[in-house]
Amino acid sequence: KLGAYEQYIEIGGSIATVYGDMPVWLFVVLSSLSALATWGIGRIFRAKNALRTCELRIQFAEKEKEMLGLVDSGNLLSEPLSGTPVIFIKEKDADFLPSALLEAMRMGIASTDYMSGARLRFVPSKTVSGDGILLAALPKAVFLRVQGKWESRRALLAVDFSDGDFGGFSALVPEILL
Repeated sequence: KLGAYEQYIEIGGSIATVYGDMPVWLFVVLSSLSALATWGIGRIFRAKNALRTCELRIQFAEKEKEMLGLVDSGNLLSEPLSGTPVIFIKEKDADFLPSALLEAMRMGIASTDYMSGARLRFVPSKTVSGDGILLAALPKAVFLRVQGKWESRRALLAVDFSDGDFGGFSALVPEILL
């Protein structure tokens, strides 16, 4: 009888329809379907937002390093001229980069020689702590393991010199690279 009217009543001079109650069996069925739909949608969102990782291999000059990175959908940083995305790596995992280049990234471009400076790119960044310029290095090659095989990607490397960690991972990889 859902939606079937029972009678008319007069309220303040106007006529209104009084609807009958929903049968208990219909209420039980609808509430069960609602609970099942909520559970299913929750599982879909949970699976979509699950922690995603990727393996990456970075070559710089003659050195190469493999590491596990956290895929970061919030990392939208890219070099403005080429649009090349930026991968962040922790300082402790940047041991394959030349020391002069690491020093230039930490202290600024004036602290490096011409050859190291040619491998650096200026990347404007905006964070909750303010605006700034980030120095990112152009590696020889970057590879990501996608569905079991290594695929080449174009990316810049920025070193994170802070004390924070990337959830225990060595790198933050922009989702756009996948």
